[in-house]
Amino acid sequence: KERKRLLEQELDPVKYSWEAVKVPEGSSLHEIPMHLIEHGESAMPGGKLTWPTAQDTIKSYADKPTDFPPIDLMGGDSKTTPFMIYDGSHRYEAAKLRGDNAIKAYIRNNDEEALAALKKLKNKK
Repeated sequence: KERKRLLEQELDPVKYSWEAVKVPEGSSLHEIPMHLIEHGESAMPGGKLTWPTAQDTIKSYADKPTDFPPIDLMGGDSKTTPFMIYDGSHRYEAAKLRGDNAIKAYIRNNDEEALAALKKLKNKK
């Protein structure tokens, strides 16, 4: 209830519409270490993270006293960063700015690369 109150009171419902973040169909929720995640298209030239307002948005997210909705990951391109952001680049950058070591993320159950990386991660624990 407290988190919902903070969201309603402090967050602009259009700009910070956490409720609009949907659970990807056929996915499962996991806690993923930040260093195992890389950006997708958002960080490329012309991507959302290069837009003039991106840093302000990231700082606004990081300054909020609430948890972020989980990001959405898919299999990455390398063994050192096995997960790539499908949706949630601003939330990921805000979590880094906060100093978080891990972030909650959805992994699509039909993504073989991501599931293989997740299996390796769990076997290390």
